[in-house]
Amino acid sequence: MPTPVTRPLSPLVELDYRLVRPMPDLALALGICSETHVKCFEALIHSVSGVLGALALAGTIRCRLAVQVQPEIVDSVHVPVHTGVMHKTNALAVRRALGTVLRRLQRDGEPILVERNREPAAVLISLRDFEERFVDKVAAGERERLARDILAMRARARPARRKTVELVRELRERLP
Repeated sequence: MPTPVTRPLSPLVELDYRLVRPMPDLALALGICSETHVKCFEALIHSVSGVLGALALAGTIRCRLAVQVQPEIVDSVHVPVHTGVMHKTNALAVRRALGTVLRRLQRDGEPILVERNREPAAVLISLRDFEERFVDKVAAGERERLARDILAMRARARPARRKTVELVRELRERLP
């Protein structure tokens, strides 16, 4: 399994990949995190082959970032690589056997791509994946506000008039 990659921030993200065996499809999550690993942005490609076409055994996936990031807050792009064949089903199978589809989702925890007329229409994800991806979105505004507050406090901070070493020496001189 590939290991997550951290790279310097750039408007163009390139992910080189090499497959051990042919895979019909995979999902890819791209996250932009601060140096303290706070997620500031996430994009998810549910079906790489649906977006980019058939996957070769090796290649490069290029993604131009469409978001504006503040370089003083975000300094790296973290690509958590999740490999494995994405389960696919069609809308009719979901309608006929929803219980079976949900049991497979709970058991495997892998997203299930639902196709309609042989085109991707939706993705079913586990409750855990939902909480990791979308509950974070709710907190994104709070993280941005905190980051702005921290930067504002840094800007307002007054430089120390005396160095700590001088203060400690002064205190020691007063001791008997």
